[in-house]
This record gives sequence, structure tokens and C-alpha cells, in this order.
Amino acid sequence: MLSEELAQIDLSALQALVMVNDCRSFSEASERLGVNQSTISYSIKRLRKAFNDPMFVRQGNSILSTDKCRQLAQEARDVLERMQALSSLQGFDPATSTGSVTISCN
Repeated sequence: MLSEELAQIDLSALQALVMVNDCRSFSEASERLGVNQSTISYSIKRLRKAFNDPMFVRQGNSILSTDKCRQLAQEARDVLERMQALSSLQGFDPATSTGSVTISCN
């Protein structure tokens, strides 16, 4: 069973994690995702709480990912790629189906 904090994590939070990890900047991540910086900050705050990790630490003018954050970002990237693959699955289309159909009655 997922903890309450983990249950609150959505795909947008995972996207935020991956993007901040890649960009090393909350503002650049927000620009690339087309959301407010406060949205990114809120998503990272929820992830910090859920995983009990600071995720990013400030060093001078830049931010660095923690070890746990880097691991989570890779897992999040994998989840997002799998979700993208799911969206490309083809549904059944009787107009283009080439298989046979057997109908039987009693």
C-alpha cells in the first residue's frame, strides 16, 4: 500500500523532478514545461516530503541533485517513457482489422 504522500505524487511532479534535475534550475524547468515556477516548487516540495530527501541543495548560484534525487529522476524518466508508450498503443478498429471472427449460436 502506498503512503499518503506517495499517493499524492502525479506525473506532473515526476516531470518537474526530471526537468529540474536535467536543467539544474527551477526557473528554466518551469519555462521548458510551460508552468509557473511556483508549480515546480510545489511539486518538488511534495516529492521532498514523500521521499524524505531534500532532492536539491543550493551551492552558490546553482543547485545540485542529491544521490537519491538522481536515482529517483532516472526512475521517473523510465515511468514517463512507459506512460508515453502506453499512449501510443493502438485500439481495436473493425474497419482495419484483418483477423477472422467466428460467431456461433446454440
